[in-house]
Amino acid sequence: PGHTPATPGPSAPAPSGEPPRGVEPGRGTAPAPLAQQLPLSILVVDDIPVNRRLALQLLHQLGYRGDVAAGGQEALEALSERPYDVVFMDIQMPGMDGFEATRAIRTLGVHQPWIIAMTAHARAEDRQDCLSAGMDDFVSKPISLEALRQSLEHYQPHQQVRAGVDAGPTLREARQDQGDEPIDA
Repeated sequence: PGHTPATPGPSAPAPSGEPPRGVEPGRGTAPAPLAQQLPLSILVVDDIPVNRRLALQLLHQLGYRGDVAAGGQEALEALSERPYDVVFMDIQMPGMDGFEATRAIRTLGVHQPWIIAMTAHARAEDRQDCLSAGMDDFVSKPISLEALRQSLEHYQPHQQVRAGVDAGPTLREARQDQGDEPIDA
């Protein structure tokens, strides 16, 4: 299934005659969703259906439509069929877990997505394990709208097809080169 950022329809006035929520009086339009400012194709990888649905609902609130995969092997198949800009990757999955799937993605000769780990484990060591596996960012479960927004705002396209986990700078390295705080600070 193809990805197209969702476009909001016209805002209907509230029954009270006041502007709809999120619409400034006199402006007539809601702020543009993140998807209009930063159009991205997104794949959500999680073995638990309710987690996939929650992620898709939150992404929809930001104006995105995402595709889903129920595990690491499905993610590899999806990425071989079409390029994705961002992959939200669960870590603990049966079969091919998120670490293994990420390492495999980083060796594929395909467009390299920005991979964001989704895990309930939020210790600094867990974050470092994700970065070492080749992931670019990290959100803790339960995921929130603000956490998804922030992780998508950190998105940076990979400059080249990565031949392996160590090819090209990670987000942490790029931020350190620019004098920014490391991702695990």
